[in-house]
Amino acid sequence: MMSLIIPLRTPERYDLKEPLALWLDEPVQVSDLISPEEFTCLKPDFHSTDCMKELKRLAAVRNCISESILKSEAHGHAVEFGLQDCHEYHAILLAFEERGFPSRDEISPLKLTWLASVPPRKETHGSFIWERVCTLWNIAAL
Repeated sequence: MMSLIIPLRTPERYDLKEPLALWLDEPVQVSDLISPEEFTCLKPDFHSTDCMKELKRLAAVRNCISESILKSEAHGHAVEFGLQDCHEYHAILLAFEERGFPSRDEISPLKLTWLASVPPRKETHGSFIWERVCTLWNIAAL
């Protein structure tokens, strides 16, 4: 029996909580807003101390996905351990987006890099939408 293996996308390890915490705690100055879109995508009205537990969980789950995909038997290990993390990570990202976290590269302090599946190259974006797309790719591949 022949099976098709879809290459996985691999996230680079990255501490999401630090740049997100700084972004949350930095005051918004109307004079700093460059484009009209930024006026419609203002930051959440809470500080990093109000959600540090959630920020740490977000970073931990992303790094767990990276670890499970970088194993020598990536598909087998990821099916056993990483698929649940991918589902959880996607749900966390959706919850963060609903609360006003960065959904576009232009307003994001993040540098989220994934190793593209084919051909091997890195792509970096700052939005949680990009993170969700890469995560959904891996869910479909698994």
